[in-house]
Amino acid sequence: MKHWQSRRGGGGGGDRTRLDELVRAIQPGIYRLSLRFLWLPADAEEATQEILIKVCTRLASFRGDSAFKTWVHRVAANHLISMKRGHTEQRSKSFNDYAAAITNCPDEPIDESASANVEAAVLAEESRAACVSGALLCLDRAQRIAFILGGILGFTSTEAALILQISPANFRQRLSRARSDLQQFMAGQCGLVDPANPCRCTKKTRAFIRFGIVDPERLQFNSARRRLVESEVQRVTQGEDGWQRLFAFDGNEPVPDFAGVIEHALGGHFHQ
Repeated sequence: MKHWQSRRGGGGGGDRTRLDELVRAIQPGIYRLSLRFLWLPADAEEATQEILIKVCTRLASFRGDSAFKTWVHRVAANHLISMKRGHTEQRSKSFNDYAAAITNCPDEPIDESASANVEAAVLAEESRAACVSGALLCLDRAQRIAFILGGILGFTSTEAALILQISPANFRQRLSRARSDLQQFMAGQCGLVDPANPCRCTKKTRAFIRFGIVDPERLQFNSARRRLVESEVQRVTQGEDGWQRLFAFDGNEPVPDFAGVIEHALGGHFHQ
């Protein structure tokens, strides 16, 4: 961060280069936070652009009282928590209603001819990713951001508390409530977490395609994910906290490049 703080003023190509470098350095973390908070990639991209503009235009307000990564995620978290609820969030349900909606989706074998270019296993993984992302929307925003920071992105309670500007004890309380609610839902609904549950991604995928939740021609969640089979997923989800692995990501997801868009939005020049 000292590089960005110490070189104020100037203009032209130097500013554009520094803007490009900054955006490319921070965009992956912001996008992945936004994606898990908002569910849909299109919504995450829009939010990420707005957050990046805020970061780039507020660099002078960074005083170095925390790590730069912490400050960037604070800007992002504040934006996500305070932004207007989009269409997807407005349609989000309680855990009970969400479980009922999934149960009411008929069980059908995957139609492998749904897309000649996409394997059935990939479609099932897309359904799995969509389903757990939908479960996150059942949490209120405070619990959701806490779980994403502490349960998915791996921030410590001290780091996450600094991001959210609350005490570590308060953060741990929010994270505990979020984990409890999610664990109860997953244990009572998901057949990957508890084989006694009848719900299986492979059985729901065809209905998800028909209802528009999964588009075989335009995967939203797993274009770069591993092609998992249910036996492998069941293996990695074993154990008391194994269910949380369904919400994890492999770190290799494609992240859009926002540098050109941000430069254009800021008028082609970077001024601190």
